[in-house]
Amino acid sequence: MKTNFTFITILLHSTVHFNLVCCESFHHQHNSERPNIDHDIANFLNHTIHEMFENKEDQDCYDAGNIISKKEDNWYFTTRVYKEHKNITFIHNILCPEFKMMGNQIGAYFNEVACALESGSHYVMLKKYSIFVNEDHKRFFDSFPTVILNPNYDNERNNIVAKSKIVCECNKFCWSESNAPWLNHIPWIVSVVRNAMTDFVNAVKPEVLLPKSTNSTSRFHPSPAIPDVSIHYRCGDNLAIFKYGYGLLPYYAIPPLIPADAKHIYILTDNHEKGSNCHAIVDHLADYISARFPQSQVQICRGSDPLVDFLRLSYSNTTICSASTFCFFAALANNGTAHFPVTKLIAKPENNSLYGSHFHWIPHAQVMNAVHLRPWHLIFFELEGRTITAEDLEGQLVQGRGRSVFYVRNQSRHQFNSGDVFEALHFEWGNVWHIDDNTINSIPMGADLDYNSIV
Repeated sequence: MKTNFTFITILLHSTVHFNLVCCESFHHQHNSERPNIDHDIANFLNHTIHEMFENKEDQDCYDAGNIISKKEDNWYFTTRVYKEHKNITFIHNILCPEFKMMGNQIGAYFNEVACALESGSHYVMLKKYSIFVNEDHKRFFDSFPTVILNPNYDNERNNIVAKSKIVCECNKFCWSESNAPWLNHIPWIVSVVRNAMTDFVNAVKPEVLLPKSTNSTSRFHPSPAIPDVSIHYRCGDNLAIFKYGYGLLPYYAIPPLIPADAKHIYILTDNHEKGSNCHAIVDHLADYISARFPQSQVQICRGSDPLVDFLRLSYSNTTICSASTFCFFAALANNGTAHFPVTKLIAKPENNSLYGSHFHWIPHAQVMNAVHLRPWHLIFFELEGRTITAEDLEGQLVQGRGRSVFYVRNQSRHQFNSGDVFEALHFEWGNVWHIDDNTINSIPMGADLDYNSIV
């Protein structure tokens, strides 16, 4: 059964804005014997939260996050807590909006709401804003319902906890789990995100939405707030060596997804330090796309307001994502066409239409982790899908699986007859290209190098 929601806004406190959602029907069979859900319960839940946080208005998000749940191990969003007060049970969380974790935060919110609904509990969420969240941003987050009443509410707390262990097995970072409850509520998630974006757009001044970066092949002026194509290119931790490094979307996967008549193409990325690997990777991507779409304006937007980037990803005619929860939830709400890479980050359901007819998995595009590449700039060959040729290796130092290092000169490879010769000729080990043996063996062998070999 499709889930329908009636949105009701209540102002119960001079400084806190609450949104209430009453679920008119749920995808489980509605039990008519349940007590009627009305505003009295909503008022009670809201006042209960205020009691918990009484006289705590001056505390920052970290302190606020530890008032209710001492168990939490991530102050950005608390772990699941069941609270019972005057025989009413509800799941509650605290949201301290933090843009570096925005995708994870709203993903956790959606999963916790779904968990509450499917386990028979009500849901309550309190938002605490840091000084880094401005009034425009608050309009976005304030749009997220904070009190959700369950029409299938179970009066027995033990039943709720027991059922949650079955339907809400995952406690945190659940977007990769194919049985996570949020997957049963995609239409509602889309509606919440779209409503939040509408509130944000209505709050900001138009000039805030205009791109600030000037890295572009610009022939169309002025640059619009929303481009034809938005490419979210996440580098940073996606290029990391730890377990959450999901790799990079190959360049060659992107052009087939861009309409031929696209005039404005924005690459949305973090503000990486100039001279860093990620800065170079994004620059190279802009050049790569520009060469294939010479009629288009390709512009890099580095470090833009996160919600402005989220807006572009939601509103562009074509959105292309990296492996990112931030981009995933924007892509879900997109009204045009959205593309997302197949990774371990987001569950790929058997029902390909679950995320909407506009949502497409990027075919044959494997994201990569480049930590094994030495030197690091060999990643450009993999990102472009190019094979290293003998011409590429001319004048380079190369090494395969063995210990031998060769210098490629005049289409021949020359081995150093000792490590002392390598250093005496002022070569540097960091410049050695580590490549496969087949490529090395395809280059004819020349004479060994000694002290007199190179002038």
